[in-house]
Amino acid sequence: MVNSPFWLSILTSAALAALTPCANDSGNSWRGANLYYLQGLSDGDQDAYINAMATDGAKVVRVWVNRRTAGNCQKGSRIVSSVPPLETSLGVYNDATLDALDKVIVKLRTKEIKALISPHDANSLLGDYRRDVYFDKFGPAGFYQDQAAFDAYDARLSYILNYKGASSGNVWKEWSDAIMGFDLQVETFNSVGLPALYWQFLLPSVAQCPYTAAGDAGDHFGIVYDSGTDLAGPMRRARESEALQDWRPVI
Repeated sequence: MVNSPFWLSILTSAALAALTPCANDSGNSWRGANLYYLQGLSDGDQDAYINAMATDGAKVVRVWVNRRTAGNCQKGSRIVSSVPPLETSLGVYNDATLDALDKVIVKLRTKEIKALISPHDANSLLGDYRRDVYFDKFGPAGFYQDQAAFDAYDARLSYILNYKGASSGNVWKEWSDAIMGFDLQVETFNSVGLPALYWQFLLPSVAQCPYTAAGDAGDHFGIVYDSGTDLAGPMRRARESEALQDWRPVI
């Protein structure tokens, strides 16, 4: 039997905490969004997205520790900043990846939106253009079964948690004013052949990057800001609704 990686204990503790009712349930609900390429957008597009989210009442935006390539299109937006992978060799970390996210988190913080940080993209284990050092070393099965993979991933998580921001000057694990928390991995089920469902709020497409979510065969769970869909209403109503537990310590 292999030893359980420390992040499994974190997940268990977090899950139990989330399921434990508070003695005085006086906190409100909240909503947020997910945008995996926010760090690759121009400053202007980042500001437009974050300002729109803040205006509509979002409290959390999930961001991903992943790479981006300048010149590419992502769901109607132009990527203007290249961001390298955090690891090109196991255990060798490139702070430029986290620096790009830290800059975005500072912007979110100024609008009183917290970040939920995903330390790894499970799509990197699919073997396509997103493949990374973990796929090359362990493959999708070994990543979830080999003790060496557990140890390497534990080291990655530890490095991310202890990273000190180039823009913020804050150690991420201590920056509770801006970071809600860290999940273990994004879209884990994708890497084992199961679909993941999440909604993204998208900026309107630019001319160079035409895009419609309905026409995206691989991932059509996107709502564009100029589509006429009411995004503000549900988010604001969530903030007016009593939650099952008091989220004020983390939101």
